[in-house]
Amino acid sequence: MVSRFEYHGKESLMEKRRQRRKEQLRNRTVALAAGLLLAGVCGVSSALAATGGSDGFDVVDVLQDTASLSAAPSSLVPAEDDALWQVAAEGGSDAALKEIASRGANLLAARSGGQRAVEGMRITTALIKVEGVLDQNLANDSSFSVDFNKQFTLHIEVESELNLANKKVEITVPDGLTVVEYPIPERGDMAESVTPESIDQLHSVNNYGGYHPTNGTITYSLKNTAEKNSFNIVLAPDTVLWNRTKEQELKDSLKIEVYTGDRTYQTISATPKITGKYNDTPSDNRAIQTGPRLSRIGVKTGVPTAANQPFALRQIWINPDKDYIDMPQFFKKLELTIALPYYTENGNNIYAKLDHITWDPAGESTRLNLLDPENHKGGDDSYKDGFNFTKTVDDANHTVKLTWENLYLEYAQDYFTPYFKWTSDCDITTTNAVRWGSDSILNTGKTAPGCYEGKTPTTGDASAVGGTITWQDDSTWYLYNGDCTTLSFTAQAGESMSVNGKANNQPIYNNYASDSNIIYYLGQFHVVNQGGAVSANKTVEFTYGNNDKIGVTAQKIPATTGNVVEVWYTTTTNPTEQKYNGTLISSGGFVAFTTQMAGLGKGEYFTKIKANVGSYEKDYVGYVSSRDQDPTSGYATTFGKLLTADEATYSNFASMKMYDTGSGDSTAKSGNYTVKVTNTRGEIPLAMEQAYEENSLERVPILSKTSATAGETITFNGLLSSSAYPYSSNNITTDQEIYIRLPEKITVKNLKLYQEVGRMADKVFLLDAVTETVTSPQRTEIAKDSYSFVEVTSAAETGYKLYKITFMDADNPAKVGWFTDGLGQYQIGISFDMEIAKDADAMTLDMRDCVRFKSASLTSTSNNGTLAQYQVMDDRVRYSTFNVNAKGAKLSVVAARLGLTFTFGARMLDKSNTEPDYDAGDYSNFEEKGDKVYLKDADHVVDMLFTLKNETGRVFSKDDAQAFYYFIPVPKEGVLASGENSHLKSN
Repeated sequence: MVSRFEYHGKESLMEKRRQRRKEQLRNRTVALAAGLLLAGVCGVSSALAATGGSDGFDVVDVLQDTASLSAAPSSLVPAEDDALWQVAAEGGSDAALKEIASRGANLLAARSGGQRAVEGMRITTALIKVEGVLDQNLANDSSFSVDFNKQFTLHIEVESELNLANKKVEITVPDGLTVVEYPIPERGDMAESVTPESIDQLHSVNNYGGYHPTNGTITYSLKNTAEKNSFNIVLAPDTVLWNRTKEQELKDSLKIEVYTGDRTYQTISATPKITGKYNDTPSDNRAIQTGPRLSRIGVKTGVPTAANQPFALRQIWINPDKDYIDMPQFFKKLELTIALPYYTENGNNIYAKLDHITWDPAGESTRLNLLDPENHKGGDDSYKDGFNFTKTVDDANHTVKLTWENLYLEYAQDYFTPYFKWTSDCDITTTNAVRWGSDSILNTGKTAPGCYEGKTPTTGDASAVGGTITWQDDSTWYLYNGDCTTLSFTAQAGESMSVNGKANNQPIYNNYASDSNIIYYLGQFHVVNQGGAVSANKTVEFTYGNNDKIGVTAQKIPATTGNVVEVWYTTTTNPTEQKYNGTLISSGGFVAFTTQMAGLGKGEYFTKIKANVGSYEKDYVGYVSSRDQDPTSGYATTFGKLLTADEATYSNFASMKMYDTGSGDSTAKSGNYTVKVTNTRGEIPLAMEQAYEENSLERVPILSKTSATAGETITFNGLLSSSAYPYSSNNITTDQEIYIRLPEKITVKNLKLYQEVGRMADKVFLLDAVTETVTSPQRTEIAKDSYSFVEVTSAAETGYKLYKITFMDADNPAKVGWFTDGLGQYQIGISFDMEIAKDADAMTLDMRDCVRFKSASLTSTSNNGTLAQYQVMDDRVRYSTFNVNAKGAKLSVVAARLGLTFTFGARMLDKSNTEPDYDAGDYSNFEEKGDKVYLKDADHVVDMLFTLKNETGRVFSKDDAQAFYYFIPVPKEGVLASGENSHLKSN
């Protein structure tokens, strides 16, 4: 809508000034009396002001405040109401203008159906809104409940008296909740400011071991002309401080208060309850699967006999939950009690002493271990942030207690290894004579759900380690230690090498018919030095069945890190032993030897590999006990191709023997494994993870922004992946289906898919415990004609759109899974823009619910551990998506400030050129650029343009149109007498 009018200069400058004063006063009068503002929209009213010493006029833009008009009719201020104008004409003082405002407010109420104006301030609405859950009304309830894993919106509506000064809305968010996003006022908003001005400045007054929650008091200052305001503040339970119970009532309330100066008009407060429910079994009180737990990691069964030689028994791992393994934790106090190992001689128990503790890295991660007290010291070498650590020896129970106070585990899980030593030589070398456990440390057992509910056991087996947490709210929790019962060991003076074959628990699915070049994981060998000393130099030999059914393409050779490894080999086409001339140095406990390195021809495979590997260190372990089939973390794994489509069992297909170099078979230890191949499809462990920057190890955020305003565009990035762990028979899929589910107010644009080949880290299975090293995998964009992207209207929910992507190139299918020729993986990247409509309501989205995928023919593997973190069930179908602990996967959207926006500008013309021009860019706006327009000649004209734009995102109905109005006040001739008003003269 565009309104254009002209103002022509007249002969008398004083007359022009009087006219200008009439217009100025009338503008101000109407703005005060009627609230000439549109809901949530900034308006600008241009007025003509006389310029001293000039015979022309400046065009000066005067900012108007923004307010709600409710349903004011267009005849709100009739031109014939001369009394209203006369008040302004005769004084123009603040008292007169306040009187006008009061009369205008009464007129508003009268013309709006008799609605009474608000006196002071009041909170009309205070709701807790969670997607898929009924709203909770804080005005009616003294408490509300929110799931620990859900973001939620605090929706507030406030009404206030017109022209009431110093209006404040204050929201206090207590510890136990965290603020995700709150709206920052923009020019023209009813709220003119907020403190803090940025969420980066919002912090709790409390310090939890260096953790400062993002919460506290948010205060909005409202304009005097504000009458109706609404706020959407996105909050979430603070799981750092959560005590892991199914219903934790916070100590402090969420509070909303409205006030002016020292007068408080209304306060609403409600106590938050953080809830969780692991399953629907009535007798199961778990909020999450296990809660904090202790695990012991390691496979060694031997200890040294010599005195004063430090030895480790197991690494101890503390983590927050079996599912939510990356959930940060704060402990007001953490107490762990460790038993001292002992053996019995002549009826007496002989105990070792605790020698030292190593604070171990999380796999290959370089992050700080926050169990280590040294990582809590300041510049003066004293503990900071209230942290403290003590170590107490209990001689009566033969235990050591480690106590941390105000401990914040930012990375959720950490590891440490206690080392012990004998004070005199251990003479008892009987098998399993050394015991590690204490009757004073009770065990939770392994019976769910009781063992995972944090209750302190009153009876139970003796344990090697146990512990108690004191949470921030002073409640306590006994850590699960069902895996830490008493362990037995054998004292040994020298080396004790062991070699065992480990076959896959599941047969390998034969995918030869669809792709004969797939590389399969065939099995592995477990190599351990169980003794108390470094081994002699060793030679290892691997031999494979030469049966034209399986072709071995790669072998990992176990060796102590840093050792130089010499390799010889024979092949299917050359039975003569050949030496590899390259230099191989063990890294990470092994070297890999492949057909590519040996320069074998097409169709040529290994039949035997021999290697001199040097000595094995005292504590060498060639696999991880908790994942004994893992091909990526095993140090002696074998890979190859299936050469036929046969289903068969190949008994003792691969064997390994180890002997002292130069001694031959007289000192050999050996093992073997069998390979089973099936034509029956199994399952596949799919997942989605963060994508990488191209040719880089840097990860791309899942969302370009995690908070947005309606009208913005957010970019999504993800990487379809799989674990290499052989949970089932299949290790590759070529028929993936991707589903994108979004609210109907969000549109998918700029979809891109690409195949990425060659990255080596199994991030799905090992997360940050493994480091990616391949910086430049092969990346190829998938052509648009190789996949379909369609909207599935029949399956869409009300208010949502569902899209499906399927891949159609059967000759060169896009793959997800393991392994490539270089023992890497196949992944598919996906990127698209989410255009959020400007009229979209406030919402919170979890990308786990929005982007999912599965195989068309293979079921996604499920377990109650790692894989469960990547999966969601929908209508009894299992989909794979981001890990439940994924950072930056949740998007909060606040509604845009919609309504009617308008501009007011002016330009100077000659009388002879008054053709309409509806381009706002051609008109000067003093507020925006400081431009002024001067009228100096009698034939000058000021051409003013007023534009009104519908920004609501919908068509106006008749009722909508009647709820808004605009007018241009024109004073009657003779109302303002020339030279009689001192206010006019001073301006």
